[in-house]
Amino acid sequence: MRKRTSFANWNELEASFRGLGGELHNVTMRQSNGSRGLFAIDPSRPVRIHIPDEILVRIEDIQSDMDALTIKPGASYSDQARDFFERYHGFTSWAGGGRESAEKFLKGLYRLPPPIKQVLTEEFAVAKLDILPGEPEILTQFIDSRAIRKKGQRVLMPVLELVNHAPWGLSYGTEMAGITLEGMTKSEVFARYSINDTWKKFLTYGFVSPERFAFSQTFSAEPKNGAKPINLRAAASERKSLPDGLISPLVSAKDGRIDISFLLLGDRKNPANPAAVFRQNVKPHLDANAEEFFETVLFMNRLKFFKLLQTAEGHSGEMVEKLRQAARLQLEALAACWVGAWSTEKSALV
Repeated sequence: MRKRTSFANWNELEASFRGLGGELHNVTMRQSNGSRGLFAIDPSRPVRIHIPDEILVRIEDIQSDMDALTIKPGASYSDQARDFFERYHGFTSWAGGGRESAEKFLKGLYRLPPPIKQVLTEEFAVAKLDILPGEPEILTQFIDSRAIRKKGQRVLMPVLELVNHAPWGLSYGTEMAGITLEGMTKSEVFARYSINDTWKKFLTYGFVSPERFAFSQTFSAEPKNGAKPINLRAAASERKSLPDGLISPLVSAKDGRIDISFLLLGDRKNPANPAAVFRQNVKPHLDANAEEFFETVLFMNRLKFFKLLQTAEGHSGEMVEKLRQAARLQLEALAACWVGAWSTEKSALV
């Protein structure tokens, strides 16, 4: 077993980070309510965290054992970047509870009662629930819960990944060199990890969070009236941006089928938005009965989560309770969808 290297404290980590071109303005790390996070030193001034490209590490270049997270030999990084990455993960993140959290989440799913695992597999395509997670699975879960996409590549971003999630958090800046997070905060610095909904965030990060949107699960439609079959995926990352933070799916015709990357099914801010986005951006690509298709998908998605809640009745445990919380919050967001033509300026659900 290799000897683990680590920073001695936050000040040493910060000095090394700055030496590699990183920026930390008005920010420090501290514990709060049993978990670590980044906080504003002076809430009257903006915070700024910038990660240079040199220490953004591609996920395929990462390897692990139980004691260390390192960059693979032969990958093109400077000695200074390699040293920082290993010492950083020896001080916090991987060795500071990240590996333990990933393992706990996966083993929590593995130990679920068989009827719940069956629903997760059949209704939500959650895979490998009957395989006791080993080191490769733990590393994958750890990476998936921290990776961000930068110029088409998934990377880990040391220091910035210490920022916790909130639906109203600051947004990452990834368009220029490196990755930046900046803005005003009253105390703890929060970031909005992604646009994904409560259910997807739970499966990715392992925590339960109320989110503005609800997106569709996978669904296939084989119309009997001669219309083209429809393949609906659950890929909200494949999208077009719309005003007010909304997104629209990508729609295409492939091999005689219509492919839709996802559907927006709920919006707590304005429940009229899902149907409006569908009618403006998806319906023109479909054959007859488009409205029926949308309502069917909405109904089937709600039914999946009701089935999960029904199956979880009579069972107990931390993971079962998290599943219940995630399903209830997802159903709340799915309820925020008005299919009719009328709308309101302000949702009663927010």
